[in-house]
Amino acid sequence: MIATAAKSGAVNTAVYAVPHIVDGETVAWGMTDGRTWDNVRQNPNAAYIYFAPGEGFRGARLTLSLVKTEDSGEMLAKIRERTGMVSPGNPEAVKHVAYFRWSRPGPRITLRIGGGPVMKKLATIFAMFLVLVTVREGGRK
Repeated sequence: MIATAAKSGAVNTAVYAVPHIVDGETVAWGMTDGRTWDNVRQNPNAAYIYFAPGEGFRGARLTLSLVKTEDSGEMLAKIRERTGMVSPGNPEAVKHVAYFRWSRPGPRITLRIGGGPVMKKLATIFAMFLVLVTVREGGRK
């Protein structure tokens, strides 16, 4: 889930998949023409929370700051391809890529990977991201 706020302060939350890992400091999400997209262009600050499947409270919290956006390119093509694999919606509805630097991760977590092969791959990708979070933050809990 991503939480954003407009310049006016009006808050919006939206359900988003795990991010694409760009490097050790940057993640990216595809976005449609909606409130989240509008908000990040007005206010570059956002927050992301991921709830891992399974019992108990497992997940991660990230504070985000918008770095750049794109309306075309290789990353948009990758995001549309992944969206087509896991979502019944139209991947072409994803019109933009928003790149964020992340900071202040929440506590370290343990992922329980479940679901089909696509979900297992996505969970593995996110688990690798969480390792980067832990390494970058010096193992802070």
